Amino acid sequence: MEDLSRLAEYKKENPGRLTEEQFEILEQELLPEGRLHILEVGCGSYPRLSLLLKAQGHSLTCMDPGAELVEEEGIEVRREAFDWESVDLGGYDFVVAQEPCEATEHIVRACTGQRVPFAMVLCGVPHALLCGVMLIRSI
Repeated sequence: MEDLSRLAEYKKENPGRLTEEQFEILEQELLPEGRLHILEVGCGSYPRLSLLLKAQGHSLTCMDPGAELVEEEGIEVRREAFDWESVDLGGYDFVVAQEPCEATEHIVRACTGQRVPFAMVLCGVPHALLCGVMLIRSI
C-alpha cells in the first residue's frame, strides 16, 4: 500500500503525465478484455502506469534501466533497456508506454514484428531514429 500512496503523491507532482481520461481510454477501449500480462516500457524511475494497471487486476512487468524496485506484489521490475532486436514479447498480452522517448521506435518495431498489441502516449519531442536521422530538419 505504500506504493499506492507514493502514486498519489506522484500524480500531484507530475500533472502532465497520463491523465485520468487517457487512462480510462486505455482501460476501456484499447486493452483486450480479461486479466492481462502487460509490459510497461520506459517507466522511468517510478512505474506509475504499472501500479494503475495492477490496481485493475492485471499482472505487470515494467522495463527501464533507471526503474526503482516496487514492493507491490504482481509487478516485476526489469532494470534494462528495451531493444527491439533482442526482446521476446511472447509472454505478454499487451505493451504500454508513456513518453518512452528513445524506446519509441524499438516498441513499434518489436510489437509489430512479434504481433503484440500496444499503446503509447508520446512526449511530442523529436528523437533520432535508430539510424541516427532526425525526423525534423532545421530551416
